[in-house]
Amino acid sequence: MIVVFDPSNGQIQWTLDGAITLVELETSVPEHLDWMFVNRDVDVNEDYVADGAIEKRPRMAVTWQYDPSGREVVIKNIPSGAQLVVPNWQGIVNDGFVIWPVVEPGIYPITLECFPYHSEVIRAEVT
Repeated sequence: MIVVFDPSNGQIQWTLDGAITLVELETSVPEHLDWMFVNRDVDVNEDYVADGAIEKRPRMAVTWQYDPSGREVVIKNIPSGAQLVVPNWQGIVNDGFVIWPVVEPGIYPITLECFPYHSEVIRAEVT
């Protein structure tokens, strides 16, 4: 099997399984991507390339809690460089935590993305 990936972060773009010539491979893979041969099945959603090997994508260890006294949602253990999306705001988190003020009760979707981690969606219930 051939794995085509982004060398900047290891994200697998696609896999090829079957006969292909080196010329066909080199002309079909864009310059900004790289490729390698592997001797196992690869799942483009579950795996990535790290140090020349196929690894499983980790899960974030994000925790959150609602602080009713301050009416804020506190999210911790966010990987550096993660994109955080909450209603009416989005940004990059580099210090590992966010304190998000919430005025109205409800259920709020909070999305975190930071490859190679799997995306995390929190449904924060605020009372």
